[in-house]
Amino acid sequence: MPLFPEKVIYGVLALSAALFAVSFGLIIYAVGRRVRHEQDFQLLDEFRQRLLALFAALRDGTLTYDETRAQVGVLLRPRFQLRMEQILLEHLSAPADAPAIKRMVEDLGFVDRWRQGLQAPHGAGGHGVRRWLHDTQFSTRALNAENLGLIGHQASWKLLCQCLCDPNLDVQRVALRSLAAIGEPGSFPVLVEHLQKTVAQPRAKLSERDLLAALACFPLGLCGHLLPLLRHSNPTFRRLALQILIEMTVAQEAETKSVCLEDVERGDEIAGLILSPLADDPDAEIRARAAHVLAYVRNERAAEKLRRLLKDEAWFVRLHTIRSLARRRDAGATALLAASLTEAHWRVREAAARALSQWGAPGVYQLVRTFQSTRDVYAREQIAEELETSGEFARMLARCAESGAGPEFEVLKEIVRMRKLGYFQADVKAQGQASERAAVLATLSASSHSEVKEWANQMQAQ
Repeated sequence: MPLFPEKVIYGVLALSAALFAVSFGLIIYAVGRRVRHEQDFQLLDEFRQRLLALFAALRDGTLTYDETRAQVGVLLRPRFQLRMEQILLEHLSAPADAPAIKRMVEDLGFVDRWRQGLQAPHGAGGHGVRRWLHDTQFSTRALNAENLGLIGHQASWKLLCQCLCDPNLDVQRVALRSLAAIGEPGSFPVLVEHLQKTVAQPRAKLSERDLLAALACFPLGLCGHLLPLLRHSNPTFRRLALQILIEMTVAQEAETKSVCLEDVERGDEIAGLILSPLADDPDAEIRARAAHVLAYVRNERAAEKLRRLLKDEAWFVRLHTIRSLARRRDAGATALLAASLTEAHWRVREAAARALSQWGAPGVYQLVRTFQSTRDVYAREQIAEELETSGEFARMLARCAESGAGPEFEVLKEIVRMRKLGYFQADVKAQGQASERAAVLATLSASSHSEVKEWANQMQAQ
């Protein structure tokens, strides 16, 4: 009797043949898939290169917009529509092409498809399969919302506002960023309302941080919508409204170099609220933020309020007050800043010294004068550090070489005695003329202080 039945042998052979056939089929499939992918990538690369050539022709006037749009439409392949529209949107970073691309994606029907993709989930409520499809399409909705923000499609702002209530948090966040990018004034009060809901309901999906970042992207002219929050009895609302106002003023200052809160719509009302009661609020953080905004209120009442806030019990309120005084550049503010050089908190002293060093000759004069008159070791250290890091030593050396011994020379001597020699020594070595260096070092070597004389002699020997 054979060891293995004949049927078993045939079965093993059949199984082996089947496994071989499956393996061979998988290899063929993998090779075919690889070849197809390479062909797809080649097609997309050709589309990208052709697209670059078409937009170059549009820029130099060889093609009209209608001709360019027609040729781009011919190049589009339904199977690669998603990838091709991404390639189109990538060219938004080129300022010369951006207007044509924004118009083109709308003319080619992409915008309608994105909008329909956002509208569908909101009508797809219920349960079962429809609800499951709704929950699994969040990535498509998020991509559609992002694309509308990329092209700045103004007419879609209401649709994006609806997406702030989407069940998926990612869709909400993308819609919020797109609303900030579009900057439609009508969406600002909607976002303010969502901020109120988020504060009232901590479990709301959109965070305060996300909403603050979006609201801060809008122009300062819309700040009138913050009045209800600034008047709110809840201090959290007042803090958030002031923070948004700060971000708005900083952004506009960076763009226009000058900001006056009273010039914007309802700015007078906001300025009045900040002067009183916000600058007198029991919450120190609110007073600090109010002090920051007072830099952009251009009247004498604001200057007087800042002078009073310099004596606030909270150090960070005094810190923001000093920064506001530095921004305002009011006459007589240098004396107020100089008085803050002997503050107890080092951050306040640092802010005062930095503001004075950036003020020019009047500020440096106050720094030198305070350095000579005060016995406060910490204040002298702060002033010396600011003079060192701001490059003022080099300018002082040049003036001393021209005019001889004087108040600034006394400061330089004290700097040597305090051993603040890093920048100072480099400035002496970098002195333009050898005769000027010799004059400065000769005066320092005649000092009655042994450490000053010793250092000056060493420098002369070098």
